[in-house]
Amino acid sequence: MNSIYRNKGIQTIGAAVSWDTGLFVLNFEGAAVRYMDKNLNILRYTGRKSADDIEYDFSAGINTQVGDNGFLALEYYRHNWGIDNDGFSEIAEDFYTDEGLINYLGFGLQKDYLAASFSWSYIEKYSFSAAAIFGLNDGSVIAYPSINYIENSGWDLSLGYVQNFSDKGNPEGYFCLPFYNTVELKFNAYF
Repeated sequence: MNSIYRNKGIQTIGAAVSWDTGLFVLNFEGAAVRYMDKNLNILRYTGRKSADDIEYDFSAGINTQVGDNGFLALEYYRHNWGIDNDGFSEIAEDFYTDEGLINYLGFGLQKDYLAASFSWSYIEKYSFSAAAIFGLNDGSVIAYPSINYIENSGWDLSLGYVQNFSDKGNPEGYFCLPFYNTVELKFNAYF
């Protein structure tokens, strides 16, 4: 069970369950979500939903170990506080005239997503991982491969690349992320 309660902000209550079948692990999460603050969600901001509305989001996934060093995961996410393509087209027309809408740009605006990830470790300190998120409503795709060096004694280093494969002519994909590719270098130190 999990819950978030922020007075006059957001309220959620949900649960997660996993089942190890021996060959793979099945995961399911569900939550009831209510946004009281209109600035936290695009449907509330645009007046399409009220503070009294409750929507139910869920995710379902499967993951498995691949060989001795690999791991594969697939997950579907239904975001009922998101918008469909018709709703997005209506709202996209206002992006240029309503400055407040810019706050809602980003992945997570739509309703249906599929994620896939693969990771592989080599000699315990080196790993490669690749992840992708597919926007099933709008065809947007974001990929993120990375190479990691993990020093278990207190620090790690990661070099990754984010690529947004969305068509620039597709407003859903265009507004999904404000960039089309970027390189990311992370250094984490643990004290």
